[in-house]
Amino acid sequence: MTVEAVRITKNKGMTLIELIMVVAILGIVLAIASPNFMRYRQNTNLRETAEDFTAQIALYRHRAMAEDIRYRIAINLAAGEYSVERNPLPENPDVYVPLVPAVTKRFNEYSPQITLVSAPVSFVMQPRGTLTAGTLTLQHSGTQRRAIIITHLSGRVNLRYED
Repeated sequence: MTVEAVRITKNKGMTLIELIMVVAILGIVLAIASPNFMRYRQNTNLRETAEDFTAQIALYRHRAMAEDIRYRIAINLAAGEYSVERNPLPENPDVYVPLVPAVTKRFNEYSPQITLVSAPVSFVMQPRGTLTAGTLTLQHSGTQRRAIIITHLSGRVNLRYED
């Protein structure tokens, strides 16, 4: 029987120069990607806020048709929030009561930089599927980008963005 020699090799690992190069490359990549990621995040926050509000309009428009009662989204421009109310008395279209549990949301829920620029006092969803016509404008103060939500009497809701 022959005895074979076992060769043990040392694993040297990384040198300091290699580590510095990796850190430098990562720093350059992050410096390039960071502004683009921040702009993407700001645009996403504005888009999420606008789409959430249009989804609320669609939801309560469908509920108004299904339940044969009026719903209203009352907008508080000063506080930058909205609440949903229902009309329990079909014979009196001016009486609305808050939903239980209450549905109240702030427009700056996704980002504190989102502000409500202009809006009508309320949007009323009728049992026949119609909707109060109006325009609501949201703005992101970081990018100055705007989301404009336009509602039509026919019940259609358009959403567009402006830089």
